[in-house]
Amino acid sequence: MFLVITPAFAACPTPDSVQRVHVEKAFDGDTVRLSTGLSVRLIGVNTPEMNYQQSKPETGALAATQFVRSLLSDISYIQPGIQSRDRYGRTLAHLFLRDGRSLEEALLKRGLGYYLAIPPNIQLRDCLRAAEHEARASGIGVWRDGRWPQNTTDLKPGTTGFVILRGQITKVSRSNKAWYLELDKRIALKLDADVLMLFDEPHKSLIRPKSRLEVRGWLIDRSHSSSVKKKGYKPLFINVSHPDHLQFLTD
Repeated sequence: MFLVITPAFAACPTPDSVQRVHVEKAFDGDTVRLSTGLSVRLIGVNTPEMNYQQSKPETGALAATQFVRSLLSDISYIQPGIQSRDRYGRTLAHLFLRDGRSLEEALLKRGLGYYLAIPPNIQLRDCLRAAEHEARASGIGVWRDGRWPQNTTDLKPGTTGFVILRGQITKVSRSNKAWYLELDKRIALKLDADVLMLFDEPHKSLIRPKSRLEVRGWLIDRSHSSSVKKKGYKPLFINVSHPDHLQFLTD
């Protein structure tokens, strides 16, 4: 069944038509299970990991999970993304509360997660980015403890997963398919051609040596790859999925 609803207080617009759902369980702040058994990964937000296997949740993970659990009976509508599945088989979707508010926006405004923009699921990027900016400016939630951003030079050995890092571009390599940047001679960033097309020219011109920037994404350690070693690539790597994940610094 599809319903048409009018958002009461939401800054993020509710789609014209959404499907009614019942959420049965929250695994963490950004992943839930519907009563149908379907696992849903929220679009536009990444919350700290619960790390159930290690029994060591990241800072902020419990707060995000408890917040979503407190709203289970109020989460009423779903809007699947243009890309409807992730690599783990989970449904990618926006969830909305009974009054039309975006669950992702509510998490970000409270500092319970980090904004993400992963095409093609970027329909709510403006309001979600604004929600994170509000929380970050207020220094609440995940922005209170100062974990992110970190300077690349302060990164602890063995760190992988979602990061927000600051550094200086020390090298730029270009091809028709992608640009590769090095931050502080330590970390490689990849910007595919389809991502580069989304940059406006003033910002694209800043992708040059000596520019300082902040980048967010998933840090991968490729030190065990023989081809990476053979070709002399940097073992630490981030694939930049959208221009919003690359902010140039002027201070």
